[in-house]
Amino acid sequence: MDRTEHILLHHTRELVNDHDMVPIGATILVAVSGGADSIAMTHALIELGYTIHIAHFDHQTRNGQSTRDANWVERTAASLELPFHLGTADIPGMAENSPHSFEEFARKERYAFLAETAHEQGCQAIATGHHRDDQAETVLMRLIRGTSSRGLAGIPPMRIHDNIPVIRPLLNSNRIELLDYIDHHQLDHIEDESNEDPRFLRNRIRHELIPTLHEAYNPHVSHHLVQLAEIARVENDFMDSLLEAFRSRCMKSDTLLNRHSFRTGHPALQRRLIHDWAVEKGLLPDYQHIAAAVRFIDEAPAGKNFDLGQFGQLSNGKDLSALVIAKSENGNAQVAPISIPGETTLMGQLFSISSLPLHSDHAIKEECTPQRQLVNTRCLEGSVEIRTRKNGDRFQPFGMDGTRKLKDYFSDLGIPPAIRRSIPLVTANDEIIWIVGHAISQRAALGADDSKAYKIEVHHAAT
Repeated sequence: MDRTEHILLHHTRELVNDHDMVPIGATILVAVSGGADSIAMTHALIELGYTIHIAHFDHQTRNGQSTRDANWVERTAASLELPFHLGTADIPGMAENSPHSFEEFARKERYAFLAETAHEQGCQAIATGHHRDDQAETVLMRLIRGTSSRGLAGIPPMRIHDNIPVIRPLLNSNRIELLDYIDHHQLDHIEDESNEDPRFLRNRIRHELIPTLHEAYNPHVSHHLVQLAEIARVENDFMDSLLEAFRSRCMKSDTLLNRHSFRTGHPALQRRLIHDWAVEKGLLPDYQHIAAAVRFIDEAPAGKNFDLGQFGQLSNGKDLSALVIAKSENGNAQVAPISIPGETTLMGQLFSISSLPLHSDHAIKEECTPQRQLVNTRCLEGSVEIRTRKNGDRFQPFGMDGTRKLKDYFSDLGIPPAIRRSIPLVTANDEIIWIVGHAISQRAALGADDSKAYKIEVHHAAT
C-alpha cells in the first residue's frame, strides 16, 4: 500500500480488483444521495481513474426536502463537470397501491431508474455507496426478521441487475474511514433527516441496538457480522454450484419436479431448490412452508395438494410434483386461443383438439379421463379458448338442470379458493364447455346420432 494513499482509497482499489468489478477507465453511473458515503465513493472512483456519471432519484418525500437534496446533488455534479441524471416519482402515492412496503417499493423504482439510465448512457456498471457498517446492519436486521443462509450473506459486493453490474466499492470500508476521507479531502455533503427516524427498523438497529451490543456485549460485533456475511456468501456460492446439478436431475420443466430424484438430495439442497423454485414463481415462502413442502413432496400420496402460501400450490402426482400459481380472486383470467384442429399452451400445460370418428360400439366413457374428454362438434363453434376462471362465470354440469355459479360448483367439490384460478377451462364463445379434470357441460354431451367427436387432451408441456 502507498503510504500516502488514504485507507478508504486502498480498500476501494482492493475490492474492485479482488472481484474484478469493472476495468479502470470504464464509465460508471454513480448513485449519489448527497450523503457522506456516496460523495466519498464518487471522489474515490474519480481518483482511481473511472469516468463518472452522477444519478439521483427524488422520491418526493419529507415535505419537499427530497427535492432540495436533488437540487444540491445537481449543483455538485455541475461543479465537478460531471454528467447528471435525475429521476423522480411520487413514491408515497404510488406505494399506497403496492403490496410492498414503502422501502421495498422505493428501492424497486430507484433501481429501475438507475438501470434504464445506465443502459441509455452506455455505462459499464452502477455503483452504490454501501459500506461495512451497512453490511453489519443488514445482516442483523435480517436475523431479527428471520432469514435464510442467503440472507445472511447480506449485501453482495457485486450483482447483476437488468443485465448490468451493480457494484459496492466501499463495502470494505467502515463509516469512520469514510468520514475521515470526507474530512481529509474537505468534501461537502448533506444528511438525509430520515436516517434518524426511529420508525424505521434499520435506524433503530444503527442508533440503538448496535451501540448497545458494542458497549455491553462485544466491541467487535460489527466486524463479526460482516465476517459472517462473507462466510455465508462464499458458502452460498459453493451450495449453488451443487444445486445446479441437483436441479438438472430433478426439474422436468419450470412447473414439474421429479419426486424420486428429489428424494436423493441432501435436505439443504432440497430446501434451497424449493425456495428458488418458489421465488422464480413470484413467491416468498418462509422456513416453515419450505420445510413442510419438502416433507409433502417426499411423503404425500398422489392427488394431494399443499398450500405454499401466496397462491402457490404444490400438487403431487405418482412420479411428479407440480407447482402452480393461482391468481387471487380479483385477478385477471389467463387466456390462450386454440384452433380446431390445433394446440396451445397455458400455465405449463399443452392442450390439443382433434377430430375423432365415432363408431357404434365406441367405448366413450373409457376414453374420457381427467386429462382427456370427448365432446360433440356443435359445442365448439365460434371462438374457442383455454382460460382460467373469472368473476361471474357460470356453468351447466352434464346431467344437471340450469346453470350454477362456477364459484359454488368449486366449493361443492371442496376445491380450495387459492387454486381455483389455476384450473383450466375450455370455452366456446366464452361459455364453459369443460372444466379440465372435472365435468363437461350439458351442451357438450355426445348423443346417439353423433358420428364424430372432438377429442380434447391435456399434457404437461414438457412431455
